[in-house]
Amino acid sequence: MGYAIGSLKRKLEKIDHLELRYNEPMSSHTSFGVGGPADVFAMVNSPQALVELYNLTLDNGTKFFLIGNGTNLLFSDEGFRGVVVKLGDGFSWINFDGEEVSCGAAFPLSRLARETAEKGLGGLEFAYGIPGTVGGGIKMNAGAYSGQISDVIEEVEVITFDGERTKVAGDDLGFEYRGSRLDHFLCAIGARFKLHRSDRWELRRRIDAFWAERRMKQPLGALSAGCVFKNPPNISAGALIERCGLKGLRIGGAMVSMVHANFIINLGTATASDIIELIRRVKDEVREKSGIELQLEIEYVE
Repeated sequence: MGYAIGSLKRKLEKIDHLELRYNEPMSSHTSFGVGGPADVFAMVNSPQALVELYNLTLDNGTKFFLIGNGTNLLFSDEGFRGVVVKLGDGFSWINFDGEEVSCGAAFPLSRLARETAEKGLGGLEFAYGIPGTVGGGIKMNAGAYSGQISDVIEEVEVITFDGERTKVAGDDLGFEYRGSRLDHFLCAIGARFKLHRSDRWELRRRIDAFWAERRMKQPLGALSAGCVFKNPPNISAGALIERCGLKGLRIGGAMVSMVHANFIINLGTATASDIIELIRRVKDEVREKSGIELQLEIEYVE
């Protein structure tokens, strides 16, 4: 930890609603289970603390990186020279109002799908089993089974880079396949969804069916970050990779899943370097054999 972080540390410890850890291994905060230490890991529990933290890092010239559940991230083996920030319990809440539901950005997306279904509110069944948070789901326009966040989002409360709280209509977030313009803001802190009344038992049936399909087709018990690549137009990335005979391809402790070829799994001893090299090999093979350039869905952080 350099002098710049050392001087920042004293200022950070004066901020209320902030939990700090130093030299925190990112392997403990990502679903891949790999990644070196962050100089500072900060759990934030209020919007004001988030703004104060960001301004301090800005003034200090220190890198700032916000994570959700770490389910689509790959941190380098060297870690992160800066402050990694995660929204805490102060951002994990839920309120129901008729056919609308509001929740904090740290609320688990899968839990949101289950709780809305239990209230007889349809529209989020596709999200059951997606392991991220609402904020992360909005950022990447998470989706499955022909549904996606942009279909049901009404409004997102954000903090701007100037530290202002404001609300942005879902239609103004520039949603696209596995993306949005949420990175034009510092952070989403809450969201409101517009759902529809539906039979609770039918919603449960749909959720259970989606979950059964996930368990059959995805390596849910393995250390992974979900789908590694975005689907190219008119074909799934998994199908492309499988056609290239790459299921089971292994580098070090990382392997292309035998269950779903668009998953790379950590067999327990993988490093980030193993995973990066395996990603490179898969991209090269697919390009050579199909002419298609695969694009990453996960984010690499260094």
